[in-house]
Amino acid sequence: MMSNQVCHSIEISNLPNEFMKSNRLFISAIIVVFVCECIAQAQGPHVSFWSNNFRIISWLIIGGWYFQMQKQSFGSNERLFLVSIILPIIVSLAAYLLPEKTAIIINISVNAFVLMIWLHLFRLMGARISFRDADNTLAKISPSAFLFPIAYYFSTLYEVISGVYVVVVLVYMSVFSYLSMLSTFLPIDEKRRLYIVTGLAALVVANILNSHHTFLERLPWAYPVIRAITIAAKCAVVYGMVSVKIRKEVDSF
Repeated sequence: MMSNQVCHSIEISNLPNEFMKSNRLFISAIIVVFVCECIAQAQGPHVSFWSNNFRIISWLIIGGWYFQMQKQSFGSNERLFLVSIILPIIVSLAAYLLPEKTAIIINISVNAFVLMIWLHLFRLMGARISFRDADNTLAKISPSAFLFPIAYYFSTLYEVISGVYVVVVLVYMSVFSYLSMLSTFLPIDEKRRLYIVTGLAALVVANILNSHHTFLERLPWAYPVIRAITIAAKCAVVYGMVSVKIRKEVDSF
């Protein structure tokens, strides 16, 4: 009997070490694939096929990392979040098959849909915007998160884009603005919320750089910087979403 108790105690004590070892393995794989992606991209357009392949692999690894951390409690909402992680694969496939302008529209549309999934899940997690009882710093400064992407759109992008770009970019920025503000009101562990909010703030930076690079001026250093920020931001959001309670139903918006 004593032997069984000792063995059980040893197994429990090894769980954190196994968890950290798994995290290090996935994070190392993400970094290695990112480096390969950037090297392939630097070789020129003739090897963009390989950079897109590495990008697809990176999303699959991040999805696998989330599943590994969350697999003890993996319901329909967790599956929905996993779908949102790997959904950007469509963007890479579009780059193979479609003209650049069409691929850009699909890129923006797919990422807007990902944000809508997150918005839905945040509501299921109990997030409600209310400044009346705001007792944390993030909630007090969240109006800036709401205003900044929209202000950037109307002050910079609106003047240089036209046609369908006007609509899809406005929708994307509007959803992103609301999601950013809502994230600061998530009623979850403060550390988890900080990971999510930090990840979204980093995505704001990545999106502004990407918009500048796509619509205003081609920047030679943009690709690795934007991809590094995007991957780190997505990883922060993913880590923040682990072991959080997501309800089955949500009230109307």
